[in-house]
Amino acid sequence: MAKYFIVGEAGSKDLWLINLEERRIEPFTEAALESFEGADASFIRTVNKARSHGIAMIKGVDVAIASDNRNEASAMMLIDE
Repeated sequence: MAKYFIVGEAGSKDLWLINLEERRIEPFTEAALESFEGADASFIRTVNKARSHGIAMIKGVDVAIASDNRNEASAMMLIDE
């Protein structure tokens, strides 16, 4: 079974669809959503409305690190317990 994540960067209206099975990331737009069988076309509008009110939704993710470069991300992982 395929597994997907939808990611949106704070401060940007763009959404990204991450397809883990195919190891692919692509823009997640209403046009792209219309091509998915059984998808609700209002989904992206609902997500964007929630984001505009400061709501963050996390399901099935136990770590997420945002960084401008790989070195920064590596440095963040050096947490001393």
